[in-house]
Amino acid sequence: MVHPLSCFPRDDRQATTIFRLAFAGFVVCLLFGQTGRAQGPGVSRGTVAGRTNGETLKVATWNLEWFYDANPRDNESELAKIHSAPNAAAFEFRLSQFAVAIAALQPDILALQEVENQLVLDQLAERLKKSHGQNYHVVFVQGRDSATEQDVGLLVSARFEKPKGERIETIEPQRYRNRDRYQVPSKHLVARIDTHRQQGVGPLLVVTTHLKAGRNPSDEQQRIFQSRVLNEFATLEQSKGWQLMILGDLNSNDTFLETRVDGAVGVLTGRDSPGDDDDFLDLHHWLPAQGRRTHVSGRELDRMAVSPRLTKGPTLQLQGVLVSVPSIQPWLTSPTAKDTENRLSDHYPVMATFHIQRPPRQ
Repeated sequence: MVHPLSCFPRDDRQATTIFRLAFAGFVVCLLFGQTGRAQGPGVSRGTVAGRTNGETLKVATWNLEWFYDANPRDNESELAKIHSAPNAAAFEFRLSQFAVAIAALQPDILALQEVENQLVLDQLAERLKKSHGQNYHVVFVQGRDSATEQDVGLLVSARFEKPKGERIETIEPQRYRNRDRYQVPSKHLVARIDTHRQQGVGPLLVVTTHLKAGRNPSDEQQRIFQSRVLNEFATLEQSKGWQLMILGDLNSNDTFLETRVDGAVGVLTGRDSPGDDDDFLDLHHWLPAQGRRTHVSGRELDRMAVSPRLTKGPTLQLQGVLVSVPSIQPWLTSPTAKDTENRLSDHYPVMATFHIQRPPRQ
């Protein structure tokens, strides 16, 4: 894979000029496309009948495609060093534009994949605060992908208390040791957001993950084992009263309409079992059939699976789902670079909006 900014000029002054031109175009496109003020062909939206105003909870996921800073000295693997930003200006370019895109979406909970470490997440949160007035907690736990050193993290709105980040094998150290059935994802994070008393949302357990990449049968088998861990963990936590959101890049080749019962997405959402206590709803269901792609290749890699109760109350009611604007990509390309070599990310953010159902006052 070519780094998304590999054609970015190595000279910082040249880079700054291109940065400003591309940035200006990007802002225009975002404001009149992605935010929905003038819905364009690049916006894919799905809505749910019912109440569409009042207080909301917006939850999103986005793979940032090798969001690494320009310092390879803190990387050990050669792959991670190769994909570090080529210089400080190139990293600044992506940092600032990711902040613009996220600020336009205004998510309350944002799951991020392909981030280097907590440092780049801290910088992103700081930029959102200083440049856009949006405050987020950073939730991060070091993952175990030593080959790429890619990781996942969460940005959680500061209107909630900062949740603690955990890993499944820490919560359930004995449960998933059978290697013929399970593989704990090297890149995942669990966060409990108990906002029942303060915000009327109810106890949420958010899992962000990035499953095994690759199109070989062995890769899919690993994804199935990883999905089984996520499904069984989520089912157990749901039985304890938590409402689950599983967000991330599943790397599955299945489309929503052709989801195999025994494939990774099918196992994650409980389709492979006869009962319904382990079922989770794939929010791609609420997207139009022609608007479900989340990757430049046209694949539906990025998914959101949630507890059924989260789509119909009593604390949250799904309002709609959107995949943001593929048409922003040309604005992110310098005049001499190929789109695939100088894009912001090869994935598109996916976001679901829920209406908060507050209990009646006594």
